[in-house]
Amino acid sequence: MKIRCLLLALLLVICCTGCAAPEKKTFAVEELRIELDDSFKPQENDLYAALLKSNRRAVGVVILREEKSTVGDSVKSADDYAAFTKAMTEMSGRTIGEIKHDGDIPYYEYTFRSQLMYKYYTAHFESEDAFWGVQFFCAENRYDKCIDAFSAWAHSVTFED
Repeated sequence: MKIRCLLLALLLVICCTGCAAPEKKTFAVEELRIELDDSFKPQENDLYAALLKSNRRAVGVVILREEKSTVGDSVKSADDYAAFTKAMTEMSGRTIGEIKHDGDIPYYEYTFRSQLMYKYYTAHFESEDAFWGVQFFCAENRYDKCIDAFSAWAHSVTFED
């Protein structure tokens, strides 16, 4: 009996080693700041302002930046930018959900098949010179477990002048 208790205690210690909760970490992408956690690492890419992936959470963040001068005069706010990117994304053949608001953040959701079926929460922001799309994504079957984190991360976005 004592041996079983010692083995269980040892197993518990082994299982808990390295299980510390992730610590908050701020990532800077030009003037945008976003608070994620230290499980995220920047990934090489040529398409986006930034691509961050978490090996611990199996989620990612794509950050898109578009100069205000390139989107046209009809886009005057983050809400307008959400409608603009929604229309452009739908033109590429994707079906996008309605534009919703998470507090004051306009966002929409959609799914996309790559190697897996992914679901995206795409939040839209405005800085002084640019509009931003911040896409949080995970496997579609994990989305309901991730949506609260996506919302919290979206609300952590700030801009430095």
